[in-house]
Amino acid sequence: MAIALFYSAGTGVAALSPTIFGALIATHSRTNVNYGYLLGAGLMIAAGIVAVFLAVPAERRALEDIAKPFTAARDWTTSKRRRVAAPAH
Repeated sequence: MAIALFYSAGTGVAALSPTIFGALIATHSRTNVNYGYLLGAGLMIAAGIVAVFLAVPAERRALEDIAKPFTAARDWTTSKRRRVAAPAH
């Protein structure tokens, strides 16, 4: 679910990129276009910093090995077991 959330947010932001870049080019100012490039570079740097702290080693591993699926069945025998104190002797 988190993958879908971040993918959709990134795609939504990326859909605006050509419009913003076109508007910067339409100003006929090299400075404005440079600011657009700096904004893109800043976003990439920020994404790299987030990845340093939140990324997990997932190369060549199945998704189920990294995180348990939400739809996975729980072991009801151990989760419903009541914890009863041992009788005193």
